[in-house]
Amino acid sequence: MNLFFFLVSYKEKPLMKTSAGILFIHENEVLLAHSTGAPWFGSWMPPKGGVNVDETLKQAAIRETEEEIGVRASFGLLNRSFVIDYTDKKGLIYKQVHIFPIKLIYKDFEMNPGISRVGGLQVEEVDRIDWFDYQEVEKRALYRYIKTIQNEILT
Repeated sequence: MNLFFFLVSYKEKPLMKTSAGILFIHENEVLLAHSTGAPWFGSWMPPKGGVNVDETLKQAAIRETEEEIGVRASFGLLNRSFVIDYTDKKGLIYKQVHIFPIKLIYKDFEMNPGISRVGGLQVEEVDRIDWFDYQEVEKRALYRYIKTIQNEILT
């Protein structure tokens, strides 16, 4: 691709932002993270963050989850993902978040094969994590995530 074409294309249509993360599910609850400084209700979501140029979606999901909440999941546990689209007022997608759900046998991370606690919260990004059931997700989660997360609880 010639540089001029790339620069003109980029100016007309900026590249879409892409993030990835992990949704931990235990029985009828999900683990969500609260962004530091965000409102207490309507802002919780799975730990997630930007995908670097040199990594896959799975690698980014593992790295971001480890950085934000101090939990490492093995690559083999990320079998499928769902996508949350962020759209502007015109309905155009400007960001996609790929979330990999992982069903846990135990709430205690250390007891689950392929999961380990490797640190604490990255307080600049996340000030708390907590488990929420179907009804509480409705109150706590960011609106873009509510229905999809609730569906994951039911599956």
